[in-house]
Amino acid sequence: MNSSTVQNILVVGAGIVGVSTAIWLQRAGHKVTLMDREGPAAGASYGNAGVLASGSLIPITAPGLLRKAPKMLFSSNQPLFLRWRYLPKLLPFLKDYLKHANAKSAERISEGLSTLLHDAPDQHLALASGTPAEKYLDTMDYLFGYADKAAFDADKFGWDVRKRRGVDFEPLTAEALTDYDPVLKNRFNFGVRCKNHGRISDPGAYVTALAHHFTDNG
Repeated sequence: MNSSTVQNILVVGAGIVGVSTAIWLQRAGHKVTLMDREGPAAGASYGNAGVLASGSLIPITAPGLLRKAPKMLFSSNQPLFLRWRYLPKLLPFLKDYLKHANAKSAERISEGLSTLLHDAPDQHLALASGTPAEKYLDTMDYLFGYADKAAFDADKFGWDVRKRRGVDFEPLTAEALTDYDPVLKNRFNFGVRCKNHGRISDPGAYVTALAHHFTDNG
């Protein structure tokens, strides 16, 4: 890099986005300062599932949300919770948010998510390779479990979108799930194996190791 093109750059926030941005700028030859009021991985980058979900392209506002949401609110097995006393304040947001619960919006959003996520495991491998952080990173399949084939069929919209976006997945019967991993026997009656995914075993330690790699390199 020509010295005249070297920039002094400040990156604010030392979560996974800030740390990886700082590393790639540093590798490009720039002089980079990384700033965070609490240090690396102090927020959401510390406590999360650590899944590199390249097939997570379906927004919550998929078609059918309005029909499903009331039932989800009253089931302890569903990922929806509401503090009822907060509902009056929430209504203006919900009014605009739920306008997107249709096929056209879901297709548009999934296209953007596909651009961002389709090669997420490869991007993390490139970021962490040769650093102490790479020990926390694995590439692997990601499985969806269903109570039965009918439950899988009810998610047809989402799987059709993934197929159009090039997500590599394989539907599995209960027997095929057991063959794939015996621990899944009698757990699910149908499933889907999504390939080309990954996992970070300790997200907080991963980001912290990357931050140390950045500082060790100037």
